[in-house]
Amino acid sequence: MENTIVIFTINKTASASLTDVRTGKIWHCLAPQVRCWNVAEERVRELHSQSFLVERTVSSDTFWQFTFLAPKEGISFRIEYSLNGSMLEVSIPVSSIKENCQYFPLLSITPLPGFGAVSTGEPGYMLLPNYSGVICRFDKDISLTHSNMIYMQQSQWEDFADLPVFGVCHKNSAFLGIVTSGEFDTEIVTELNRGPERQNCIYPRLHFRYGKADEIDNVDRRICYHLLSDADADYAGMARTYRNYLLQAKNLQPLRNRIPKQPPLTNYDSYGFIKIFCAGRSPQADGQGTMHITTTFAEVQKILQAIKDAGIEKASVILVGWNQEGHDGKYPTRLPAEPRLGGDEGLKRLVDFTKELGYQITFHDNYADGYQTSPDFAEADVITDRDGWPIRAGIWGGGTSYIMCPSQMLQFAEKDLPRTKSMGLNGKYYLDGTVQPPRICYDKRHGHPATRRAYCEGVKNIARLARRTFGGCEIENAVDFMSDSIDGIAQIITYKLPKVQNTDFGRYFVDDIVPFYQIAYHGILQYRLHCPADHKKIYGSAETGLLKEIEFGAMPRIELCYRHAPEIGHPVYTDYLAFMKKQYDILCSELGQLQLEFIEDHKSLAPNVFKTIYSDGTEVIVNYGKTSFTYGNHIVNPESYLVNKR
Repeated sequence: MENTIVIFTINKTASASLTDVRTGKIWHCLAPQVRCWNVAEERVRELHSQSFLVERTVSSDTFWQFTFLAPKEGISFRIEYSLNGSMLEVSIPVSSIKENCQYFPLLSITPLPGFGAVSTGEPGYMLLPNYSGVICRFDKDISLTHSNMIYMQQSQWEDFADLPVFGVCHKNSAFLGIVTSGEFDTEIVTELNRGPERQNCIYPRLHFRYGKADEIDNVDRRICYHLLSDADADYAGMARTYRNYLLQAKNLQPLRNRIPKQPPLTNYDSYGFIKIFCAGRSPQADGQGTMHITTTFAEVQKILQAIKDAGIEKASVILVGWNQEGHDGKYPTRLPAEPRLGGDEGLKRLVDFTKELGYQITFHDNYADGYQTSPDFAEADVITDRDGWPIRAGIWGGGTSYIMCPSQMLQFAEKDLPRTKSMGLNGKYYLDGTVQPPRICYDKRHGHPATRRAYCEGVKNIARLARRTFGGCEIENAVDFMSDSIDGIAQIITYKLPKVQNTDFGRYFVDDIVPFYQIAYHGILQYRLHCPADHKKIYGSAETGLLKEIEFGAMPRIELCYRHAPEIGHPVYTDYLAFMKKQYDILCSELGQLQLEFIEDHKSLAPNVFKTIYSDGTEVIVNYGKTSFTYGNHIVNPESYLVNKR
């Protein structure tokens, strides 16, 4: 099967290859692999090519359909292959799956295992879907396999696998794989030094069940392989390809197009994420830890006046711990506002004062956690696992946290969001912690399928309601499936978390963290990195953190309070006013207009020197080094940056 760009070939054992005619590069893969549960032996059975009868049932110049039948296990399914320009689409229609023997329920199918394998020692790298994008080079001596569920499982939260993509770059060729359907049940497998040929590869495994009695999510599984060549054959080209998918296939709208319809987005070039922590209890299992008041509503006014006096003209303020019992206090109960901070009347005065300054103000809120101290808490609303166990999380201000089923929490959002809106809030609503690694809720009373997708759709429904109510919505982390329901994210992880630095994943799979997410989403969603208080431990200094924000096109964020409480940990506002002004002058006043552009390229010019190019032609060069760097007719000073407008 071929067109003018690619040739796709399948041999008699169902192994396949894809040739990029432009470069001559051939990407190989093995035959499909299947896992099922052996009921009699109570263990997983793996089926390979010799287990199947394979028949091509439909064919044309650009479309093939193969039926795979394992007679002994009674499992059959179809894999469909289609060519469209430089893209190969591989899909498994869920309606084609047949299980004719109750002793072998299907678990997973790996349609193109080992696709794009490259031998150790070759130039290039694999793109992993972790953090903002991870590069893993072909230079390892150890043989290892690592896998992540897309959007993670709770046991893998440190890996932050939040993107439905994977890829390989080799010399002047590359491919980007996008899981376009069934991503909630897809695992990305990465192998180092596989077999005697020492091959490195990354590919998806499609899950249909996690236990023998689970229901199959009734959606087709689909992966699109985009072949890239020459100037597009790197992580920036992969990210541009993904952005095109977001704009065309998912119909995401650029930020500049949404501004006229969503008033809070007019503040796109402001210091748009100033979290002010008001109150919270010390974590204790019974929810009776010491209450710490760090900022009353009247004291928030003093902080905002100081920020305004410092010269920050445009800002958006997010109140944290404004609700009953403060941060994580009594969810799902949140209203009325905590009386020790000033109550509803004090909050209304603060909202009016904030608007007089010309700032936006909104709330930090949470529809994921629930606490038994809440009068509205009901164990019937909690997610339950397959054993009927109510799922618990950490111990926070409200006590032992229970993970609430989003389908049940929608009723609270429908009740409370209009009430908070009536307080006069005029900023994007912020949902913190609401997007967690997807769980499967097995409580049949909730009326949803027992699937990861059902959980995610429930979370999206809450975010969409917040977006409709307030004109915009932001969430905590860069979880890709939320992109059509939000307008911004609080942070993108751009460094190795301490918990993974000494793991096999951190040691052998994370060579570099690159701005794949930033290139794909800049001009669509606004994003931030980390707070200045964390810059020193992450990047070495607050100033280096600011350079990273400049390089990655990020907007600033900060978390403050009026008085310090060691148990809470947020810095006092007076310590950061000068640095906030510096962030504002550069990221908002000087570079803020670039928030309406796309990032078209990002590359290293020299050790410690990077260039980011925007769609209007603007070049931003960041020099982290200790010596000057010459760029054309320009000098980029040490530990500084240059903006070159064309």
